Amino acid sequence: MPVENLYSQRAAFFKKEVDSELGPSSHPYQPKRRLQQFPWPWCLSTITFAWTTVLLLLRPVTEISRCADARSLPVVVGTKFFVTCGWESTANSAPWQEDSSHRVEVKFTGALTWNASGTLINKHAPGEKLWVGDPSPEIDALWERFEKCTTWSIMVEGDEADHVRDQTLLKDGYWVTGLDVFHQLHCLDSLQRALYPDYYPHKASPRTWRLHTDHCVDYLRQAIMCHGDTTPVNQKWYPQAHRFGPDSATMHVCKPFDGIVEWSQLRTPEGRKGTRGIEVAKDLSVVIPDDSDVIKKEHEH
Repeated sequence: MPVENLYSQRAAFFKKEVDSELGPSSHPYQPKRRLQQFPWPWCLSTITFAWTTVLLLLRPVTEISRCADARSLPVVVGTKFFVTCGWESTANSAPWQEDSSHRVEVKFTGALTWNASGTLINKHAPGEKLWVGDPSPEIDALWERFEKCTTWSIMVEGDEADHVRDQTLLKDGYWVTGLDVFHQLHCLDSLQRALYPDYYPHKASPRTWRLHTDHCVDYLRQAIMCHGDTTPVNQKWYPQAHRFGPDSATMHVCKPFDGIVEWSQLRTPEGRKGTRGIEVAKDLSVVIPDDSDVIKKEHEH
């Protein structure tokens, strides 16, 4: 197709989309004017680039030194430098005690797009592990990785317990708590299993199953609205489908999730096996007897 026809087609489609939402525009399209080229902008940009490069080269040395005690590794993503301090096996602080500086850039996958024949598909990176699709042992293994880190399965003491002390149950000298992210993942896993009832038959009564499903949908709604991800999702022209659509393969600034999982797994009952914490409850009614399997039963539930 000639380039001129493609531009005309895209412009006509875009005008139709805008008119349907806002009504016809009274302002004709005006092409962007070419900027006059002067030497000063080029000089300023060169100086800015050189200074930024110096800062980027100096920053890793400072950040690595700051995180040496945590045995954490620096992560370079594109031209940005991130350090995943904290949430490691040797860290002394809990995930809820970390500040916003511990972030990494992650490009989201699984975007809806159209293939060469114009068929709508989910696009994944080559070799990427798939969390969705037809049920398989591989998909189950990904989700089951988090089952040991449920709401009842993290045991903390000392500084890590400052946010939960005397507000939850005590077991073997540890306060029993959990991270809500694993509760949310449990809910999401339940919903994706509901898509395949023959493969994942639910054991609960119809009423209980419906209540749990409604709970998960509404809980995930609140979690999404709470975090309020404001990452821009731009519109992209898909010539094979002759239409515009969202480009959801976007870069997001995220917490280092693998570190959160590692931190949590080391504090599960299995990870704490053979040890005893230092915590003592003010209210003895919250103490779980040593021979109690209440955590195990709750986990199985």
